[in-house]
Amino acid sequence: FESVETHLAQITRRNPEPLVALHNSELDAKGKAEEVKTRYVQKVKNALADVADENTLRLKLKGAGRHWEIYLLGALKYSWDLEKDMPICRVIRPKKLILDPEGHVDEDGYHGKYIGEYRKLEAGRLLALIVEKADELEENGEVKTKGNSEARKFIKEHVKDNLATEIQFIEWWTNEYYCWTLGKHLMKKNKNPHWNYDSEGEEKHVDDYGNETTQALPVEGINHLPVPSMPYCLLSIY
Repeated sequence: FESVETHLAQITRRNPEPLVALHNSELDAKGKAEEVKTRYVQKVKNALADVADENTLRLKLKGAGRHWEIYLLGALKYSWDLEKDMPICRVIRPKKLILDPEGHVDEDGYHGKYIGEYRKLEAGRLLALIVEKADELEENGEVKTKGNSEARKFIKEHVKDNLATEIQFIEWWTNEYYCWTLGKHLMKKNKNPHWNYDSEGEEKHVDDYGNETTQALPVEGINHLPVPSMPYCLLSIY
């Protein structure tokens, strides 16, 4: 206990300083940047420092470090808080994770095809988050996909209409998708919400006679990371 707590106090004595810099393409031949760009870099840096304070990042790093000392693995999960409209970070107990047995963790991070996490939500909130999909019919009238109505029915029967009951389910992540499963039921599946995928926009043109035409225009998604990734950071040094 004495060794662990001494070590944790050392690794969390200061808030991690955010590193923000301009790309080399934004610098001139002398390695200098325009003043307006330099001020923007400082503004982003200060904003990230405020986010770290609001997330109590030092305490969360201490929690992940303690898990690493005890379980030899510390896990953090980052996402977006819709209510506060800001990025957030949570410490995940390693025993709640399901890792790819063929994967590993090194200095470059986690190398595995998937990560599963045991989660709990009240039945009422879980039902509200499951979007009911309309059935698609083939030409002969047979049902092609059933949506998730069976999962909703299973949840209501499981809690006996007591929507305040907490239900444990598994949230699965890959780089491209995430889904929720409850037993054998697939409750929800979506693309990675932390990645801005390419989309299609519209561009309107008006000819000399006043006729308006619309042309499809591809819109490239702007992202911070080069490729989609799972929202977990695993600390493992040994």
